[in-house]
Amino acid sequence: MLAIFKKELKTYFLTPTGWIFLAVFLLISGILYSIQLVFPGNSQYSMFLSSLLVIYILVVPLLTMRIFTDEKRFGTDQLILTGPSNLWGIVFGKFLAAFTVFLITIGVTFLYPLLLSFHGKLDWPMIFGTYIGFILLGASFIAIGVFVSQSSEG
Repeated sequence: MLAIFKKELKTYFLTPTGWIFLAVFLLISGILYSIQLVFPGNSQYSMFLSSLLVIYILVVPLLTMRIFTDEKRFGTDQLILTGPSNLWGIVFGKFLAAFTVFLITIGVTFLYPLLLSFHGKLDWPMIFGTYIGFILLGASFIAIGVFVSQSSEG
């Protein structure tokens, strides 16, 4: 499982998939965050967090759409299946790699409330609860994406 996790994580950052996910997500969230700062009458951080949810729904499939289909396309699925890892370890390793990339984006967006806290008072329990919800929701989105990727023919 650890070898598959490392391979998949390396694949995310050696191919455009991971970088496109990070760039698209951080560009859109940065624009929305900047809009919140430019229009101070609309400076409710909860509105920004709700817009992040929509962004996650749209960009998380970028992480998982090719996680198993590339293995089938290149014929490496048979090699992985005959290796020392069991099926659970293969799926969980691929899931953890996608989830790690997802957590990187969550970590970067957590800088936004830290920056805002210098300029005003924030509802930290709401922000922490929302980020915990994002992490759990992201895990479920990635799990669904891994299932769909495994189920599709390519």
